[in-house]
Amino acid sequence: MFGAVELHAVICGNAINQQKANKKRVLFHVKHEFSLKQT
Repeated sequence: MFGAVELHAVICGNAINQQKANKKRVLFHVKHEFSLKQT
């Protein structure tokens, strides 16, 4: 059984990873839109 601190760390770590993934997706989307406008 996880302790509360470990569980909190896991949840926060997942949230941070999720935010990083979302930022990458947004950046990719912006680059994609930009390249579409250039053509």
